[in-house]
Amino acid sequence: MVRSGQMGSRVCFLTAILAFICLLPRPASAISIGDRAPNFTLTDQNGASCSLSGNAGSVRLIYFFGHSAQVCAETARQVGADFESAYGPKGLVVLGLECWDGTEQQLRDFATANGVSYPLLGNAGATARQYDVPYQSFVVLDTGGLVRLVILGPDASAYNRDQIETTIKSLLQNPSATEEQTWGAIKVLFSR
Repeated sequence: MVRSGQMGSRVCFLTAILAFICLLPRPASAISIGDRAPNFTLTDQNGASCSLSGNAGSVRLIYFFGHSAQVCAETARQVGADFESAYGPKGLVVLGLECWDGTEQQLRDFATANGVSYPLLGNAGATARQYDVPYQSFVVLDTGGLVRLVILGPDASAYNRDQIETTIKSLLQNPSATEEQTWGAIKVLFSR
């Protein structure tokens, strides 16, 4: 038979354990549409420093890749042809983030072999973990740095040109729509 004093101490003990568990940090979840993209500063294939915040005010396409993955080599070429060439003059910034922490030389070799002219940023493994995305993933940001599209890899089908292009076109054609959508969502939250 359990005495009420023993039962009370057990309840207190279990309550303390539950409280402790609730205070533990939670693992980061994948970046989601509507999130503010975490800033990063990395070095490109030519040794130049590049930060996400340095491109503030531009629509950005971030391609997370692995320098030795064949699927990434093919996709890097397509990203350059489909987006950097077509939409760069209209204000799109394309950034390649190498998830496997390749060297500057490996990035230069990758760029040369694949005809890539957009910045390839190295030592981006920590950034990929912060964004919680694998290689062959895509993130599109609006002019305010909010995530508007996430496509997770690593398979070849992650390169959904039509979906990426639709998002980029929309953001380039009406950059103020992003602000209106964001403020509209905030107003809805506070009107409850």
